[in-house]
Amino acid sequence: AATRQDVDALIRRFDENSDGVLSLDEFSDLMVACEHGGSMLDAFRQVDVSADGFIDSFELGNLLGQTGQPVSESDVQRILASVDTNRDGALDYGEFSRLMRTWQQQQQQQ
Repeated sequence: AATRQDVDALIRRFDENSDGVLSLDEFSDLMVACEHGGSMLDAFRQVDVSADGFIDSFELGNLLGQTGQPVSESDVQRILASVDTNRDGALDYGEFSRLMRTWQQQQQQQ
């Protein structure tokens, strides 16, 4: 069974605005993570080379570079800024999962 500390840690992981509660969007991110059986979390961990719990511009650039498309530093910064809702200069898990969902939706529409 999950402990209170486990629940608190889970809320902190998805609570992007650090208000202590999960908004509908934050809860949705949690559900997506659960729905994917951890695969989104596994992807996050693979991209988070520094293992600090955040994806910085260098790590995001590495990920984008794997698409085979040329990606400039300004492209990386623009994408980072578009999903970095707490404006800390890096992507936490919730921001990363939202970015991945957006990309998946765009791929399905093509």
